[in-house]
Amino acid sequence: MSKRIISLLLFFILTVPASAQVVQTLQVDEVDNLAVHSNYNSTTHQLTWSVGTIAKLYDETGGSSSFRVNVSATFDNMTDNSLGGLASASFGSGTFSITFYATSDTLKTTPLGSTTGEVYPGYAYNEHETQENPSRLYGSAIMRLDTWNLSYNSVNYNWGEAMGAMGGLTCTTTNINNNGNIDDYQANWSSTNSLVKLTTDEDSIPEPATIVLLGLGGLGLLRKRS
Repeated sequence: MSKRIISLLLFFILTVPASAQVVQTLQVDEVDNLAVHSNYNSTTHQLTWSVGTIAKLYDETGGSSSFRVNVSATFDNMTDNSLGGLASASFGSGTFSITFYATSDTLKTTPLGSTTGEVYPGYAYNEHETQENPSRLYGSAIMRLDTWNLSYNSVNYNWGEAMGAMGGLTCTTTNINNNGNIDDYQANWSSTNSLVKLTTDEDSIPEPATIVLLGLGGLGLLRKRS
């Protein structure tokens, strides 16, 4: 009798389906000095992002789950559009990926899932300085999310938007050359980090002045259309 009960319990445990959570927001590195590392190579004309620390996934109720992350992005085919003392550049292609780990996995040895995307074909990622805040570059692009896969502790974290749909990207880059000011993208670019925001709706990409007013600070968001 006891063996039958144990067998039934094991059967129940093994056959209970994993629960699902619809992710509406993915926020990377809320603290500024933990932000994604950013680097521009003036020889190869390539912009890259790397590392990242902690991401929070928010559901439709406002509940959140935390994960360690590795962020990787590469932008190529650069054109320097700097003019009148304001730095500006566009990158004709680019890809990004975010890999998730348990918060207890401090060495990031066991990935739980990942998401990938790219600059939407026919569009570009643009970064430019503004007169209102010359110590930062503000970037935006039309992007698309190509893959999403994340499961942990019997929870499937599902991205609610269709894969391959048009989306958006914005970021701010903290620059440290010329006392915080940069006049020419190719000659003066220097950064300690990038503060990244990814969305699934290109209509929600704010203009640079709007980003300043929002005071993004250290926020990096990957957010579903509301």
